[in-house]
Amino acid sequence: MYFSRLVSLNLIRLYVLAFSLSFFAYLPSEVRAEDYSASTALDESSARALIKKFRDASPSTAYYLEFTLNQIPRHGDTTRIPGHLWATRNERGNVWRIEINPGKPNERRFLVQNGVDPAVWYWDPKGMAQTAQKIGLMTPLFPGSEASAFDLQMPYLYWSDIKILGLSRMRGRPSYQFLFKAPIDFNSFPTQVSAVRAYLDTQYNAPVQTELISNTGKILKTLTLGDLKKVQGQWIPKTVDIRNENTRNKTQFEVISAALSLDLSPWVFNPGDLNGPTQVPVESEITRF
Repeated sequence: MYFSRLVSLNLIRLYVLAFSLSFFAYLPSEVRAEDYSASTALDESSARALIKKFRDASPSTAYYLEFTLNQIPRHGDTTRIPGHLWATRNERGNVWRIEINPGKPNERRFLVQNGVDPAVWYWDPKGMAQTAQKIGLMTPLFPGSEASAFDLQMPYLYWSDIKILGLSRMRGRPSYQFLFKAPIDFNSFPTQVSAVRAYLDTQYNAPVQTELISNTGKILKTLTLGDLKKVQGQWIPKTVDIRNENTRNKTQFEVISAALSLDLSPWVFNPGDLNGPTQVPVESEITRF
């Protein structure tokens, strides 16, 4: 029943997600080497077609989310940071505008563009009052946060070196395993990520888990879907956990309200307009939960 909901999940590109983060607390960080190739019926041509289908997926209309970033350290108290998100698709691919701590002195704004040529722009009222600037894909959305633009963009879907690892079971569901190897120019960035392993449900082509892997074979970060919520007839992610497998610190992306089927002006997603506030939908368009 849980996975049947994903058929109507039009916001499936919000994150590449997993289903059981707590399970990994008892696993070693090394990449597992099970060989499922003998049982897989997915050839390379079919695999690339599946990935393209997922890469090209997008919501049918623009949408708006209100959320909190729950920063949950392994030791210590949880910090909750409010945020707003607007999303649509343009000629380059899916695009998100994110405002963290909106209206506060330490507010931060991001424009996250995915596609073959991904980019991230950043603005804050203290450091860059006049213009937005580009930042790296792995830059945290907020100090101490495990969430980054990389997690939204999923640039590995556009990497050319893809290996089919075969079939496995994730949360009782058969899933295809893919290994996306980072291109040489990506490895030149100040990051340890050399590959991403992703699991796609065999029936619904839905992502059930992703792992960022270092050049030594250790899992650096795991992304996990917690709950779904039905809003205006559509199922959307309600909680997403992003955990640093080295520190065990976690950031939870928790959606608290949503407005779907919006008609947003193109300027909302213009990097040059990040220094101006974006209008929140009227209360009658927002579903709060």
